[in-house]
Amino acid sequence: MINDDDFQTNLLRRINDFRSILETSEGDWTVKGFIDIAKIYIPFLSRGI
Repeated sequence: MINDDDFQTNLLRRINDFRSILETSEGDWTVKGFIDIAKIYIPFLSRGI
């Protein structure tokens, strides 16, 4: 299982990926989009992928 520091590091590496998918032209993040991304990425991050 991945520890908290590794999880945070992996998550922060993907911020630009999230931003390009979730961010509106005004710079806001859509909540539904964030939840969808979290459902996709968090299982992978928790395995260290």
